[in-house]
Amino acid sequence: MRDIMIVFRKEMKEWLHAKGGLASIVFNLLIYMGMFGVVLPLAQVEIWKVPSQLLVFYFFFLPSLIASTTTADAFAGERERKTLETLLSTRLSDRAIFLGKLAAVFVYTATMLFAVDLTVLTVVNIADGSPHFFMFPGETLFMLGPLAWIVTLFVANLGLFISLKVQSARIAQQIGSFGSLLISLPVLFGVVELSMSWKNLLMVGTVLLVAVAVSTAASIALFQRQKLIQ
Repeated sequence: MRDIMIVFRKEMKEWLHAKGGLASIVFNLLIYMGMFGVVLPLAQVEIWKVPSQLLVFYFFFLPSLIASTTTADAFAGERERKTLETLLSTRLSDRAIFLGKLAAVFVYTATMLFAVDLTVLTVVNIADGSPHFFMFPGETLFMLGPLAWIVTLFVANLGLFISLKVQSARIAQQIGSFGSLLISLPVLFGVVELSMSWKNLLMVGTVLLVAVAVSTAASIALFQRQKLIQ
């Protein structure tokens, strides 16, 4: 756990201290809050009162977008900056390096999602105009919380694996973003119908949780440090 935290803190410091780091993070957050927290909720206030499959924007597409663009820099970015060999030559285990980076991506993405969700709740309450405080239905809370977190972990796993294999962060970012959009579009345009019942949501969550465990174990097993150093 100590080694995982070392890598976690390293990732956080690099994001904050990189050129334009904090400013870039704040800028991205404002973009997400503006588009997903203000514009879309104002256009579709009713979907927040009754669970709708349009919420795939929030529990799948947005977590996937943030996680995939963040993981792109994890290994491919370090390779471009010539810092990957230094990291891999330390005593830190493959497991600690991978899980530390995974934890950093998860915390970063979950923080962004929480800020967006709070913005949505505020905007919907203002737009609703009711004297009573509105809170999301239980199914919606589950989608915005646990389900979005599981999706984040799954996509982050895939994103880290892609970042391990490609030579540039830009390519990794493009693959992740395109993949997230490709999977989301059939649901968003009604090609695939999803029922937002508790039964279906719990089933999806369970399947994804198993996928997270399997993909994490597989990614760590396929880490192959020696090939990365070469």
